[in-house]
Amino acid sequence: MRPALRVAGAVMAVNAAAFVAGRWYAARASTGDELSPEFARTTVWGGLEFSSRAPALTSGSVTVVGGGAVVDLRAATLDPGGCLLRMNVTFGGATVLVGSNWRVVVDEVSTMSGVAVNVTDAARLPTDTPTLRIAARARWSGIAIRARPSE
Repeated sequence: MRPALRVAGAVMAVNAAAFVAGRWYAARASTGDELSPEFARTTVWGGLEFSSRAPALTSGSVTVVGGGAVVDLRAATLDPGGCLLRMNVTFGGATVLVGSNWRVVVDEVSTMSGVAVNVTDAARLPTDTPTLRIAARARWSGIAIRARPSE
């Protein structure tokens, strides 16, 4: 019984250290605010909600490890040259909400995961509509990309 308690204690200590280190890293890796043209958000073993209202959004990066995220871009305006959003999700889930009048192109790489895309068909949009490109990387995770009108 004693060796089992030592192993359990060691596992708990390692998990606690990983949790604290992940939170510390996430706090330092997140940059930009809701009005910034570029942003980066990271969460490790936790949750994340971020909404952008940028007047000319050019790029964003979201990293999720062992948690979940909701990224709401509906109130943002895409830069006329377009925007690149990098989504990296491992052992978690993420939802990206985009404008219903945006052209969205998704480059997906997934391992034991899924990326669900439910956006407006590009054929129904004007040809001069700015493009949101999403590089979606999912590992043992799920990413949902949805367009719905702003509330």
